[in-house]
Amino acid sequence: MTIYPALVDGEEGAYGVVFPDLPGCVAMGHTMDEALAHAEAALLDYVREMEKSGWPVAPPSPSEDIEAPSDAALVSVPLARIPIPSDRPSPSASPHPAPTARTPRSPHADSR
Repeated sequence: MTIYPALVDGEEGAYGVVFPDLPGCVAMGHTMDEALAHAEAALLDYVREMEKSGWPVAPPSPSEDIEAPSDAALVSVPLARIPIPSDRPSPSASPHPAPTARTPRSPHADSR
């Protein structure tokens, strides 16, 4: 499993997570646990989108190479690659089926 270093800062009610190796990959949460859970999801989404677009994904830096500001904590976030079966709708797909077209009734149809 690949592990990326991340920096967490904030206070109760507003935590933020950034990945020094992955510009633009960020997450937030009301609690530290929520921010870290969102960070895992953001990391997976970021990597999937980069790969889908044909862009290289930076490898994780060793944690000892990351300088954490005094108001931030250095944490490790796993890249949990969860395969999405091809027969499963994408997460952005609507859970409601599209309306089906109905055959218009003939004006001469029996309307009993």
